Amino acid sequence: RLRENGTNVRTELLAGLTTFMTMAYIIALNPNLLTNFDVGSALWNGVFMATCIASAIGMFCMAFLANKPFALAPGMGLNSFFAVVVGTGSGMALGFGTIISNDIYKKFINRQADGKQLLLVSRLIILLTLISSATFTLGNLGTAILSWGSMSMGLRAVVLLAPMTTALFLPGRVRPASAVASSVLGVVVMLAARLLNLPFDSLFIGLLAAALILLLDLALPKGKTA
Repeated sequence: RLRENGTNVRTELLAGLTTFMTMAYIIALNPNLLTNFDVGSALWNGVFMATCIASAIGMFCMAFLANKPFALAPGMGLNSFFAVVVGTGSGMALGFGTIISNDIYKKFINRQADGKQLLLVSRLIILLTLISSATFTLGNLGTAILSWGSMSMGLRAVVLLAPMTTALFLPGRVRPASAVASSVLGVVVMLAARLLNLPFDSLFIGLLAAALILLLDLALPKGKTA
C-alpha cells in the first residue's frame, strides 16, 4: 500500500531512521534518570531493557493495530513523575518508617523487639504515611504542589536547623530532651501558624519557637548534658 499513500520503501526507511535518531536519547536517559546515573548496574540494565521493550510494544501496536506512523516511547514527563514523585515519596515513607521502628519503638516502647516485629512496625508506619499523604493530597487538589513542597522544606528546617546549629557551635551545652522538644514544638507551632493563616511566614514562627526552647535550656542551670 506504499503507492496508495504516495511513498516508497526508501522514504519509509529514511523516515523510520530519522524518527529513531530523534527519540533514541530516551533509551539512555530513562535508565539514567530512574537509577540516579548508576550506569552498568543490574538496575540500570533492567530499566534500559524495559525502555526498549516498552517502546517496541508501543510502536508495534501503533503500526499493526492503529495503522498510524507514530513512534511511542516512555516520555520525560512519565519518568520524571516516577523518579521525583513516586521515588521520593516512597523513599521518604521508608525512611520515616525506619526511624519510627528503630529509634522510637525499639528504644522507648519495646526494647526486646526482634527483626520481624520491627519490620511489621515499619510497614505499618509506611502504610499510615502513604494513607495520610493521599488524604492530604485529595483534600488539597486545588493547591499548587510548590506550596506543599515549600512546607515540606520548612518542616525539615524547623526540625533540624536550631538543634544542629546548637550542637555544632555549642556542643554539650543543651540537654538532649531540650533538642527533641525544640524540634517537636517548632513543627507544632509552624503547622498551627499555617492553619491560622497568620500574617507572618509560618516557617520563621516555627524556627523562633524552636530557638526559644534551646535558649531557655541554655539559660537554665545545667545538670548532666550530652
